[in-house]
Amino acid sequence: MAVYICRLVLSVGNKRRHNIRWLTTPSAGLDGDCLHMLKKAVSPLLEIPYTKQLQLKYIRSHVLLQQLAARLVDLEVECGECRTLDHMSNRGGVYCHVGNTKRSPVTERYRNKSDFSTGPGPDGNPKTVGYYVGDWKKKTVMCIPPTYAKNDKTDHIRVAEAYQSFLRLSPLRAMHDFQDGGHWRNILVRSNQLGQLMAVVTFHPQHLAEVKVQEVKDSLQEYFVQGEGRHCGLDSLYFQQSTRTRMSNEESQFELLHGCAHIYEKLFDLRFRISPSSFFQVNTPAAEVLYSTVKEMCEASASTTLIDVCCGTGTIGLVLAGEVKEVIGIEIVQQAVQDAVLNAEVNEIGNAKFLCGAAEKVLPKVVANLEDDFDVVMVVNPARAGLHPKVIKAIRNCTAVKRLIYVSCKPDGTAFNNFVDLCRPATERLRGPAFVASKAVPVDLFPHTNHCELVIQFER
Repeated sequence: MAVYICRLVLSVGNKRRHNIRWLTTPSAGLDGDCLHMLKKAVSPLLEIPYTKQLQLKYIRSHVLLQQLAARLVDLEVECGECRTLDHMSNRGGVYCHVGNTKRSPVTERYRNKSDFSTGPGPDGNPKTVGYYVGDWKKKTVMCIPPTYAKNDKTDHIRVAEAYQSFLRLSPLRAMHDFQDGGHWRNILVRSNQLGQLMAVVTFHPQHLAEVKVQEVKDSLQEYFVQGEGRHCGLDSLYFQQSTRTRMSNEESQFELLHGCAHIYEKLFDLRFRISPSSFFQVNTPAAEVLYSTVKEMCEASASTTLIDVCCGTGTIGLVLAGEVKEVIGIEIVQQAVQDAVLNAEVNEIGNAKFLCGAAEKVLPKVVANLEDDFDVVMVVNPARAGLHPKVIKAIRNCTAVKRLIYVSCKPDGTAFNNFVDLCRPATERLRGPAFVASKAVPVDLFPHTNHCELVIQFER
């Protein structure tokens, strides 16, 4: 008996579309193959003991700081300054001290956010919900259900399975490519430690009439509220029409089809509101470890002004608000800023304000009002792409900022250039005194994966 694996192949010509090439393989071992591919895609370190995982992440952080040291030595030699060579030789070529990786309190079922895609599965069914595995360049991508994903919560997996059943009942096709004319796209599942669930379904309307789209929404609501999907127990069900890969609430509103508009999560002794698109760390117990580390590195006092760049729903700033004079948060996602403002109110925090806009536009205006004798500490927690060069310029040129804590989930990417620009000798563009990286600590928010948060303390 044979089973069929769907391989996606681009057709020749101006129009991109999916042609299906079926490859037959023996049925024996397919489940094992799928499990192996799933592990490799979402939890590649699963078979490695957790203590060893922590060591590997420490080594990677150590190597990255060595690379930063080498880069800065080159820059300083060119400028005729070698003031850090002796300092680095005492640290084995590392620019600053690197602490041991801090462990996550939980190592399985820790994700409070899961984004499941749709695509042809191992059996060729085009309405499979799960994770993409394979090689896009070789057109060997398929969608594997998350049944055996160890990092996803069981409730999240149950919602993905229910959504898959719904898709297979729907007369509308799933969308695998923006040129294939399909409709149903991914489902985002969020939860809190109390077990509340929020699901956000993304849908491409194509050329459907408004009345037809309303029928689609009604069918989705009926399925999860009264139909087979009711066993998921969704507390919130959202629907978003999206004609692009990602669209914000301002570009295409998240429509609440059922339940409460928000769920709330507890972090330390604070309560935070979570909306469909708000940023919140995916591992809540480990986030407390991360924010405790940030708090230690800030070394703030009652006279400190804390600037929280890329503040999301205000978590870092609000956690530290009791230690400082004032918190100023900057965030580009409007819904997240609204959540941050409400979070301050809910937690009765009166010394925090949040500004909406791109950091490269807002930050220069904020720092322009700061005096050099102010005690200013800055925390930056950008997305994987790191900080915009204009943000780095504003930070360097604001001499009031004496200490900066950089939290990076991808320190070997663009963020590495940020580190270099913070520490390099002054230039015409980066006029302020350079920072020095004084300490770094890896914090594991993503057990069984190669990812790790790296927290670096920079000082003038």
